[in-house]
Amino acid sequence: MPQFDHTTRPSRDWLHALQTASNDLRHLVDGLRTEDLSLASRDGDWTVAQVLSHLGSAAEICTDLVRRGLAGDHRGPQRDELTPIWDRWNDLCPAEQRLQWQRADAAHLELLAGITVEQEKSLRVPYFAGPMDLTTYLGYRLSEHALHGWDVAVTFDPSATVGQLDLVWQRIDMIASRFHDGAVRQRLAARQILLLHSDHRDLLVVDDEVHIETGTDRSAPSTVTATSDVTTRLVYGRLRPEDDMDISGPTARDDLVQLFPGF
Repeated sequence: MPQFDHTTRPSRDWLHALQTASNDLRHLVDGLRTEDLSLASRDGDWTVAQVLSHLGSAAEICTDLVRRGLAGDHRGPQRDELTPIWDRWNDLCPAEQRLQWQRADAAHLELLAGITVEQEKSLRVPYFAGPMDLTTYLGYRLSEHALHGWDVAVTFDPSATVGQLDLVWQRIDMIASRFHDGAVRQRLAARQILLLHSDHRDLLVVDDEVHIETGTDRSAPSTVTATSDVTTRLVYGRLRPEDDMDISGPTARDDLVQLFPGF
């Protein structure tokens, strides 16, 4: 796998983190037996192999999108282009889904590693959420990889935690604001909930919108105390019944679980 110099460009921090998340997942699944690949993952109806297939098809699609951006082509992904790719990946057997994920993921990382300083200045990747600079794009890919990596890892180790948490948490306001249940938001509005986790002190604001204000010194009627791993997974809809979370004030655990159903 390519090694990244993350000392000269901000995007290299995100690229290095994406490589690390990829390596962690690769080391985990390399040694799995075929029957292990068919076990249910933490991601709803998907098996371990299907999670890898999802990441692999995404890597294939994203490699094409990055190439488009480098060529100055800002056409976003079209469903008629994507459906044959998804169908092809879905038709693979579990062992092939693992192998093809490894190949597609490596090709994606190699392309990203080769982007020069000059290319990055003008690059806009025509991603699903619209054209974006390289650092923003890498944030999307890191969150996807880190959370789905956890979906696989926790299948074999219940104590597994989400990787690259510091960077993943930097994007948490965008996740909270975009991916929540609107009806639950209206029921809970207006309230503020203090999130205490590790060395973070953040504020969850539920009103006409949902936002997480990071690094706050404010107080709130409700307080949630948990690890950064648990708090992150809460917002991503991956809180488990056994996860330790202390809540004080008028907000209930079920309120938060319903607010963030995941995606």
